[in-house]
Amino acid sequence: MERLGASMNAELARVPETGDRVRRAVCAVAAIGRGYLNFAWAEPGLFRTAFAGDTETIAFHTTRPFQRLVETMDELADTGFLPAERRPMAEVAAWASVHGLAMLYLEGPLRHAGEQDRQRAVERTVEVVLEGLGGRALSGELRGDVVGFAR
Repeated sequence: MERLGASMNAELARVPETGDRVRRAVCAVAAIGRGYLNFAWAEPGLFRTAFAGDTETIAFHTTRPFQRLVETMDELADTGFLPAERRPMAEVAAWASVHGLAMLYLEGPLRHAGEQDRQRAVERTVEVVLEGLGGRALSGELRGDVVGFAR
């Protein structure tokens, strides 16, 4: 889990600390997703091991990477982007989407897809997750920021 957290933190470090709070929170969600996928695809053996077998032994919901996702969802809610009624379990919905994408490319029907298709899938997955969380389409500028952090 330490290496997964490091991958997520490396992407989070790209998010500017200044500026609009909504933009920072939305870009942080995209960066966390990108870091998760970077780890999954760079370290497929470790990734599979982390999520195989007895998940109670790991207690993933208490790990630092998952807690960082929870904190980011709280930030998204604090900015007003994520409505209060959509906040419960938002981290699980986001995690499931990104984890599912990782598995489709590692072991599923997309494992032979090209890099360009994979990149488009990452961008679109992050965009759809954020639009679903916020309950509205991302503005052009915000969408551009999200796609940039999903790359």
